Amino acid sequence: MSSLFVFLFLTMLSLLRIFLGSHFLDMLCINSFFSNGCSNGFMILLFLYFMIFPSFVTIFHLAYLI
Repeated sequence: MSSLFVFLFLTMLSLLRIFLGSHFLDMLCINSFFSNGCSNGFMILLFLYFMIFPSFVTIFHLAYLI
């Protein structure tokens, strides 16, 4: 059950990245970085997810769905 929730959450984040674009989220994290030092762990996770893992996660999703 938890793995399904994680999969759906990652899928939602991937869709957000597709619709909003990574530049929007980069600016969001950069603004957060300048305002409070990006101390929010969730913002750091979003930054890492949208900058480093998107292609890997997309391939993983396609492989998982097949």
